[in-house]
Amino acid sequence: MKRLIIGLIFLMFTSALWAETKIIEVNGMVCAFCAQGIEASLKGLPATEDVYINLDKHIVAVDLKGIDSITNARLKELIVDAGYDVTSINLSDHPVEHIRLMYEPS
Repeated sequence: MKRLIIGLIFLMFTSALWAETKIIEVNGMVCAFCAQGIEASLKGLPATEDVYINLDKHIVAVDLKGIDSITNARLKELIVDAGYDVTSINLSDHPVEHIRLMYEPS
């Protein structure tokens, strides 16, 4: 039983280390409908954990499951295919929830 508990804790800890958050700067997003389309595309991926879009800052933040991660090229392809321009994709030190709170404090 101890091994099972230790194994589960190890799995939870290492899964969190593998997860990654990417911040994508996007030109052309001007309305909630734009954000809704991008969010639906990204949330439909098995590799996506969470998505946050800020129209004022022109960013899309995506939490990706580390084991099922997705390449920057694929992220860019999805957004460009939706009709928007990707200017950069960067790895973040913070998860989406933290980024959401930074831009939308309660």
